[in-house]
Amino acid sequence: MRGGENKRTADGRFITYDLRLGLAAGAVLAMLAGLWLYPALRLGMIGGERPSTRKVMQERLRQQLSNRRNAERAGDDRSGA
Repeated sequence: MRGGENKRTADGRFITYDLRLGLAAGAVLAMLAGLWLYPALRLGMIGGERPSTRKVMQERLRQQLSNRRNAERAGDDRSGA
């Protein structure tokens, strides 16, 4: 009888150890995911679509050209030409 009791106790310890190890590994993975997710969301690497640098530069150039055309027209209107 004593041999069977020891086996049950050993199995119980193994299951408890396995459960604790699984919980610890899950906690570490959750912490790592949180540490990665916070800056990723904060810096906008995930989520809403951000325009590329090229698109931003193109839009800025279009706006500058439009401003220049408007300034030329305003200058021409003042000079009476």
